[in-house]
Amino acid sequence: MVFPMDINALTEAHFQQKPELFLELAREWAAGGPEPTAEQVDWLSRAPRPVIVRPAEARGALWGILASPQRAKALSWLDRAGILEEILPCWGGEYFRQALRLQATEEVHLEHWAEGLSEDAYDWLCVYQDQRIDGRMGGWAIAGLATLLLEGDEPADSFANRVKRDLKVIGALPREIERIETAIREYPELCAAILENHPPTRMFTPTTIVATLSTLHVLPEIGEEVRARSRHFGNQLLLRFAAPDTAGRTP
Repeated sequence: MVFPMDINALTEAHFQQKPELFLELAREWAAGGPEPTAEQVDWLSRAPRPVIVRPAEARGALWGILASPQRAKALSWLDRAGILEEILPCWGGEYFRQALRLQATEEVHLEHWAEGLSEDAYDWLCVYQDQRIDGRMGGWAIAGLATLLLEGDEPADSFANRVKRDLKVIGALPREIERIETAIREYPELCAAILENHPPTRMFTPTTIVATLSTLHVLPEIGEEVRARSRHFGNQLLLRFAAPDTAGRTP
């Protein structure tokens, strides 16, 4: 069946034949398009489960959502519908953790975490994040996915292995997986350093820095003093990439 170009001209029968179209709705919404209609939401509620039988077929749409500024609301919709866990089983688990991770993913876009970063650090980060990995997924999209999957309901090392398996299943590239897996493994150390006010003595990846700072800006128990410290530490860590000759060894 050939579908009309306008996804909103499609009928329920089209969505029944190709359930991945629900992800296309989410992608258009994330990119600034219209919110799914009440009728489309009703179609999704009646769709046979699992909606996404072959997660690899959903990767393109998921990558598109992650590359769009309004990614968090689209991801939240997919989460409420149970589709996010169908694509990435590692996402399943404790509700509060999921809610927090979605908030942190939105924070990547809002960039409160970037307030106070020096011009050198922020400009370097933007150039780095604007590059596509192997011509496909951009750095900001990777940072969004890493932030979404930064924590699970188990220790970081075992959770990182679960995430790695799921990303392989959907067809993520090795370098895409590496950035996300590294952020998951590095996050506990960087987060602890910030909370305990122990300036990091080693490098952390830019993806880890963005994901950690975004998380600390939504944790309800974190006060502004710690958030300011996270921005200060993050700035110094980024300067080790942006201006290695001038960045001090400790933030």
